[in-house]
Amino acid sequence: MSQLTEKERFCLQAYLITKDKKMAFVCSREKPLKSEGEGFRVNLSKWFNSDKVQAFIQEYQTQARASDIDRGMEGQDIGKAELVRELTILFRREKDPKLKADIGMKLADLQQMKKEQTEQEEQIKYYLPLQCSKCALYLKEKEAIGKAGQPEG
Repeated sequence: MSQLTEKERFCLQAYLITKDKKMAFVCSREKPLKSEGEGFRVNLSKWFNSDKVQAFIQEYQTQARASDIDRGMEGQDIGKAELVRELTILFRREKDPKLKADIGMKLADLQQMKKEQTEQEEQIKYYLPLQCSKCALYLKEKEAIGKAGQPEG
């Protein structure tokens, strides 16, 4: 990425927003272009397909996604279902196999957490019987019987 000039990086960032390859290529050149027609398309394609440009685009898109996710999480908690949905959308859109694998791993981890949570909910709970001397119903009845047995005065 350091092979790109400041002007090229700026034009590539503009391309990522506008999706106008032609304008980004023309503006990124230090000198006015002399090629036209097929020669222009070849130069455009060669520049966009170069390793340095592709590396920049990939890194910028990754950073943009990360910052979008960070901004979305600030000030609000995202539920697990919503997070799974968002990660699934990212997983389907992603073309980079390495990033797609990472997203897939995160999805699997998240879904495993869901499974653990349901296992805890399905867990059998045992309740110990309450002693009569501590039961509110027993104490209330005993008190009522005690008052009924006393002579009114």
